[in-house]
Amino acid sequence: MLNVSNKNYRKAQARPVLVPLNGHEPSRVIPMHVRPPQLTAVEVLSALDALSTEHRLVLILAVVEGFTCKEIAAICSLPIGTVMSRLSRGRAELRKILVYSQREEQSTASVS
Repeated sequence: MLNVSNKNYRKAQARPVLVPLNGHEPSRVIPMHVRPPQLTAVEVLSALDALSTEHRLVLILAVVEGFTCKEIAAICSLPIGTVMSRLSRGRAELRKILVYSQREEQSTASVS
């Protein structure tokens, strides 16, 4: 019984404190300058094609197929650390490619 009480106490301590906003309604409209740029499927697919095969495979298995790192490690016969590393580096590389392509698109649009 004591363990249950201790567990409930620790669980209550770990919960974040909710603070009322007192009249501050969240804005439902996001200004255009704050919105992230919308990407087309063609842009995303071409960015995925630019990744290395190892990064692309792990990224697709995780993001598109929804496998966990542990499942991907079993599927690809890789250590879980390698899967996590490839997933992280693949996401970073994909982000870099997409940001670069967006900047290129914006610069050509502003020149026209």
